Amino acid sequence: MNSSEQTETTQVVMVYQTNPFRDSGGGGIRYLQNLVGGMSEYDADILFIGAGREAESQGRVQFVPVCGAGRSFPVFFLGLFIYCLRNTFPPNTVVHVHRLYFALPFLWFARKTKIICSLHGWTFWVFRKRFGTLAHGLLQPIVRATEAYVLRRLDYFVPVSQDTLNFMNRFHRRTLEQMADRVDVIPSMIDLSRFKPEVSDYLQARHGGRRDYVTFIGRLAPQKNVGLLLEAWRNIMSDEGSRPNTVLVLVGHGELEQEMKAKAEEMGLMDSVIFHGLEAGENIPKVLNASKGMILPAVFEASPTVVKESLACGVPVVTTNVGDVEELIVDGKNGKIVGAGVDALAEGIRWLLETPTKKADVLSVSKAELERHSVASVCAAYNRLYDQLSTSTER
Repeated sequence: MNSSEQTETTQVVMVYQTNPFRDSGGGGIRYLQNLVGGMSEYDADILFIGAGREAESQGRVQFVPVCGAGRSFPVFFLGLFIYCLRNTFPPNTVVHVHRLYFALPFLWFARKTKIICSLHGWTFWVFRKRFGTLAHGLLQPIVRATEAYVLRRLDYFVPVSQDTLNFMNRFHRRTLEQMADRVDVIPSMIDLSRFKPEVSDYLQARHGGRRDYVTFIGRLAPQKNVGLLLEAWRNIMSDEGSRPNTVLVLVGHGELEQEMKAKAEEMGLMDSVIFHGLEAGENIPKVLNASKGMILPAVFEASPTVVKESLACGVPVVTTNVGDVEELIVDGKNGKIVGAGVDALAEGIRWLLETPTKKADVLSVSKAELERHSVASVCAAYNRLYDQLSTSTER
């Protein structure tokens, strides 16, 4: 429903551990920024509860931090509880959280609100990598019981891909079947006005011209599987007649950055791998348009934004089979989906380096599916959901 058709302003509370007005990188953050910006087309007042230095407002969006930027998840979670205890929300306010656990304070202290949870990935997967199998095994029953408690009480559950829903079905099939009329997949989104084919020498100017740059864009974290990418890249560099003017650029930072640098040095790859560091979100279109291709070797993703952004720029993608990439990649036309092994990934990268592609052709193959992920399309779906819940008398 558009703004001219609505009779009352919808009150929306969004919750995530960031500041939507600050460019902090990452596809997930760009998703939230697009959602906040896209909702300006509709008659909605938004309170964004997040993390940052101080409260601020832009238009009809008010940002309120409950902890400082960069603080840990428990600190943010505690701040969210305190905020909900100290504040009241009008009945039928739509609360849109982006982690299941963020719904708990509203379920307990703001019971007249309507709560949506968008789930952007596999839950509790990274914990095992960080804290070990024993701790994961001890805590998993508590985590899954908490998830089930929240799911049963949500007004709507929105996984961003069928893959994410399939993952949750492993643990909560009966619950999700019982609430099937309150579950819907709404994909991640990209701003097609920003991500489009353009001429760019951004990487060439930054790192030296007359070279072909292939990029990885994302956190240097366990789920992204950058170690696998480095091993595949070593295979590429050891090919007969290897490519001295081809460089892999890792754009991003994260907890594995020093480990990956040490691994690249140990493999003798520092002449062909550049650790670019974190890049401002506004420059990601320039990075992609300066690339020959983009590689995503992830273990899991929900609905990887960077794949869509790359295709929208006319840049082909080699990716493991994660999230919703099967809906986007047309084999050999705009990219390759490869197995999660060194040889398979290396073969995909060889295809990327050896196959001439034109940006216009990649975009043409991708365009129809990308339109489904546009800001306008996704925000329209959420606005219908907000409007439906804000006028509902059911709980």
